[in-house]
Amino acid sequence: TVSGLSGSEMNYVCYIRGECTLVLQGNGLRQEDAVMIIPLTDACGSGHTPVGSIFEGVGYLNSRNDPTFIGSRIGTSDDGLETWSFPLGVAKQVGRYRLCYCNYQRAKSGMCDRRSDFDQTAGQIYVRGSSFTVDTRCNQGDACEILVRAHSFDTGDRLLLFEKDVDCGAEDGNVPWMRPILPSSIVPDVIIEQLSAATFTITDVREPGTYQICYCARVLGATPCVDPTLPDGDWPPTDATRYPHEVGKLIVIGPILDVREVNAQTQDALLAAPWAATVEVNIFLVGVRVTCAATREAAHTGYMPRRSDVQNCTWDVLELNDRQKLFPRCVGIGTTPNQIPSLGWHQVHIPLNIPPEELADIPELHVWCFSSEMCGNDRCVMPASSEGKVIKLRGGVETLEGRWSGTVSTAFPIRVQLAGDYGIGTMWPRIKVVKSGGICQNEVLVKGAVGLSCPGTPSGKCEPEPRAFKQLGYGAAQELLWDGIQLPNAGSYEVCYCDRHYEEACLVWVNIGTVKVLGPFVQTARFAGNPGVNFELPVNGIGLERTDRLRIVPQAYFCNVNFVLGTWSPPADSSTSNASSSNESTSGAETRRLNPVDWRSGAPAFSNRTYELFEVVIEEEDTYNICWCGGERVCSQPEDFIAQVGMLQVERKRDCSLTEWWVVMECNRKCGGGEMTLRRSVSVWPTGGGKECPGEQALVRTDQCNMEACPLARVDHIWTEPEDIHAEEPFRVHIEGLNLEPTEDRMLLVAQGVACGSSQVHFGGAACTQEGSYGEHLICGDGTRSIRVKSEGQYKICFCDASASMIESWDGTHNISSGEFSAAGLESMGCSNA
Repeated sequence: TVSGLSGSEMNYVCYIRGECTLVLQGNGLRQEDAVMIIPLTDACGSGHTPVGSIFEGVGYLNSRNDPTFIGSRIGTSDDGLETWSFPLGVAKQVGRYRLCYCNYQRAKSGMCDRRSDFDQTAGQIYVRGSSFTVDTRCNQGDACEILVRAHSFDTGDRLLLFEKDVDCGAEDGNVPWMRPILPSSIVPDVIIEQLSAATFTITDVREPGTYQICYCARVLGATPCVDPTLPDGDWPPTDATRYPHEVGKLIVIGPILDVREVNAQTQDALLAAPWAATVEVNIFLVGVRVTCAATREAAHTGYMPRRSDVQNCTWDVLELNDRQKLFPRCVGIGTTPNQIPSLGWHQVHIPLNIPPEELADIPELHVWCFSSEMCGNDRCVMPASSEGKVIKLRGGVETLEGRWSGTVSTAFPIRVQLAGDYGIGTMWPRIKVVKSGGICQNEVLVKGAVGLSCPGTPSGKCEPEPRAFKQLGYGAAQELLWDGIQLPNAGSYEVCYCDRHYEEACLVWVNIGTVKVLGPFVQTARFAGNPGVNFELPVNGIGLERTDRLRIVPQAYFCNVNFVLGTWSPPADSSTSNASSSNESTSGAETRRLNPVDWRSGAPAFSNRTYELFEVVIEEEDTYNICWCGGERVCSQPEDFIAQVGMLQVERKRDCSLTEWWVVMECNRKCGGGEMTLRRSVSVWPTGGGKECPGEQALVRTDQCNMEACPLARVDHIWTEPEDIHAEEPFRVHIEGLNLEPTEDRMLLVAQGVACGSSQVHFGGAACTQEGSYGEHLICGDGTRSIRVKSEGQYKICFCDASASMIESWDGTHNISSGEFSAAGLESMGCSNA
């Protein structure tokens, strides 16, 4: 066995500001041996001054105050050599130095105490790196330049990005989407003399976040930055431990840091179902809305999706460009309804549109997300990979054609079966019941439903969550349970399911079946009867039986009121009472003294599944609630009568009575035939099935009035204002006389040679309703817009007496003046015809 060091020509690399440890190999090494660092220009054993002070920390000074370093054995190599570790401490100064080794057995004093004892060359040590750490900011998807300053660089130096919470050099701590990069340029630094500046360019910063920028210096003979024995593919494996030197931080700006499936680590899992999928996005920039799209397959290997690719994935392929055609078609796309207000994880729901016959062929979905805000380069899609976020597609709800049944106003459960792989828990699922035939997404909860509560909008989130969640067997279906549900009316209803919500809004309601409620149709109609007289009460519904019964109680009380020994105690679920204030209270709202009617029926006189008829006799006049009992109830206790099917008015028979007519609007004309309006009202309303009152139209009538002919107007004097009239300038016409009518009489201009009333051709005219007009003086025209003539000349002023205008005679053979005696009873046409 030959003792001594192996690999005396090895080169070692340390980094300024970092801990440095030498690993030496050999045979027969001892703990008393030591290492000394001297200038590169000196030879080992020559006695020159050591430079070990460039390291700070773990070295020691020998008896001559020279810094030396001792080691410890840490193992044996595969070829049988001892492996020793020599901690040097923290490097404080860059440079290249010689390593000298002392074997204490060969030392003159038996100790590594003299400089000449360090006569074995152990290799060279390079201290490289930057004394500075600088933060760099880049936008996601952009090319990013990182500037590093140091005393020296090599064209084979490399940078690698590490996750922000991982130290440089940590095993597997580097980001998976980046390969080590070489400097694109090395130039003298223009800011700090004697330094060099190297620019490293990342061509595509894929994912937002904060990263450690870690450096590896290439030194010939030392461990290389990239293992040359490994394959050099698109993404060659990288030994992250070779990048121990931090030179700064890279902050990549983008809306989304990461995308993940909603798992069961902190809450119930929200798994993908045939109708919707959900992911969580880690928001890096607040105030953005996020869109996520799901496809049935990954993109082509090496294809990095862009925002426009994902955004347009539902378009017709003919509308896409060549790049977008390479992205797979979406089966769903969804956007958050509001801007996201805070950093961290937030849910994004994706409604899916997958034909049922294709579900078996789609075991998983591929999801990508982006934000339109703060994404100027179209490269803000996450995950930044051709595969996207892979989410397994689960079976979802197995109850899609469920059939449930119940009885009116009687609690019943709704059980919903889930696929064995759809362990969604109770946090997310909700149901609602809507009218028959209704589309779940467009309908609100049935009015009067008990056990469920929903907002007043169709998309609102309903409560409560299911009371129970259980596995029906190992590997079998699972079941959700809602109980205590009551519906107030007979009929068929749709049952809707939702397990994706944005705050109080459901993403999509899915129809999972129908519930059939047996019993009567709750009516708002009022029935009437007379005291002591037998009358019939009909009940319509679904699933009616001969065992059904009626109970009739005063309107002031609930149907299930329990009269005991002259008192009434409200049922346990009644917080208020509708009891009449005339009843004496003995203990607040809990017990009231009563002497009420409590009528019970026997079997119906006639009954089939949808109709039954009961014969009733009530002695006392009053207003009553008609209450029904049926289904599985015995109908022997007051609490069994749970449904109100109508109101009953028991009172003596009385017909409707009307008042005499009275005038509400006087005659609208003083002569020539007018109209007046008369009215009457109900003085006694009918009761007990008496004759009904007529409708509103029968309470109002219109009569003719003042049918005598109006006196003829007399025209005494006409003049214009102004006296001199010019073409295109407005003027007024004043008419003086008797029996003039400002609201109906008019004047007209015709040619000088045309007789008034003989032609339809005229040159304009005006009404005479201006302020100041009365029965002896008319002012025609407003003086601003009328009257005007376009051309100079002479015109004849014609006057129309509305009460004496021409009308057709009784026999229709000729026209006569409405002012003639023979025109009595004929209605004037007024001044509508020239």
